[in-house]
Amino acid sequence: MYQSPRRRQPISKNRRPKTSRYGRRRSNKKSLFPLIVFIGFITLIIWGIASLFSGDELIDANATLNIRQGVVEFAFEGEDMWTRASSGQKFLSGDRVRCTGNCEATLNILNEGNIIALAPMTEVQLTKMEHWSGGDKVVEINVKEGELWASIAADEFDNNDSRFIIKASHVLIEAQGSVFDLVSNNEIDHVRVLRGEIGAHAVNEYSSKKVISLTG
Repeated sequence: MYQSPRRRQPISKNRRPKTSRYGRRRSNKKSLFPLIVFIGFITLIIWGIASLFSGDELIDANATLNIRQGVVEFAFEGEDMWTRASSGQKFLSGDRVRCTGNCEATLNILNEGNIIALAPMTEVQLTKMEHWSGGDKVVEINVKEGELWASIAADEFDNNDSRFIIKASHVLIEAQGSVFDLVSNNEIDHVRVLRGEIGAHAVNEYSSKKVISLTG
């Protein structure tokens, strides 16, 4: 018997996408999700690190010299060579400054109205000067020998993290909103308070009755 050829199936316009041997083809949107999560995680880390370091930064801290008369010399931290200084010169932490026999000079600390006046034959070291963007300030001055007069602003060191310290042979002075002078030598440190109050502490395990004299 004659048989007609097998009829071809019509081609469907809505063919399903080809599948791999492991199943259906995955959507591209789903494959991008882990990448988006990873990028977001890295962004958060970078933002956190930037916030940490930009919160409170050190501002340029220095002391400006003003010479009224005579010769002032300076030596950089760690050096023993003394060089003649000039009025308006700025000094950083660790630098040393000394007045010769006939000089009169002042140091403006942090340029905030904190004035240290040096008498003849006086040597000081600017041990530490820090000024933070958050407002904290730390100043430590070591008096090697001689005499100085100090005027410390009240509102510059009015929180627990700020301090202005002057250390001599036998006494450590914490000043805030005060005016005083200090005479220091190997035998005794004499402190006279002219205005305000200071904190005075004996150093080097000496008794304050033996090596410190306070008047006000």
